[in-house]
Parts: sequence; structure tokens; C-alpha cells
Amino acid sequence: MGWVLLHLKNWKNYTGNSNSSFQLINIQSDHMKTKFPIIPFAAVSLLLIPFIAMQFTKEVNWSASDFIIMGVLLLLVGSGIEVVRRKNIKSTRRLIYIALIVISFLLIWLELAVGIFGTPWAGK
Repeated sequence: MGWVLLHLKNWKNYTGNSNSSFQLINIQSDHMKTKFPIIPFAAVSLLLIPFIAMQFTKEVNWSASDFIIMGVLLLLVGSGIEVVRRKNIKSTRRLIYIALIVISFLLIWLELAVGIFGTPWAGK
């Protein structure tokens, strides 16, 4: 992965012959390696905590929609942090953006769990 076939029209400039040719180059560098496949694995791993707890106690009572909503939230947070992490911005600004993502996630989670703002989709 990360290989691109480039067609060079003016291959003569590089080799001395006038034939049109192709060149295979590797465009993937260390900073382009992705952590996006790790994000769904981490989300599923975190969702296993309430699933396993439901097997041992009746105090944890999640429905399928609870798992779906939390899974989407975890995927969005993980992807958002990864996108911010990849941007070429100052580290202090990057930390501020990541903190805003995490705080937003926590506020949404608290609202859905216990209803701290009293919205119609608040939990009980």
C-alpha cells in the first residue's frame, strides 16, 4: 500500500531517451501511517465493558440502541482526535482541539446518561 504508478511524459529529461515511461514510487511516509483501524477496535473494546457488566448485574441495563449510539460517539471521538493529531498545527492548539472534542463527548455522554441539561433525549 502507498505505491503509485506515475506516468512521466518527459522521461527524456530524466534518462536521456525519448520513450514515454512509467515510474513506481512509494508515497507513504511515517506520518501518513494510519491509526484509523485501531479506532473501531478500541470502540468495540470499550463497549465490551457494559456488555460484560450486564451479564453479572441488573444495574447495567443497556439496549441495542444504547450500544449503537455509544459506538457512534466513540468512533466520532476517536476519528476526530486522529484527524486533529494529523494536522500540521502548533501543539498547544492541537491540545486545545483535542480537549474540546473530549469535553464535548463527555457532555453528550452525561446528557444521554442522566440528563444534566434536561433535553428531550436525556436519560433517566
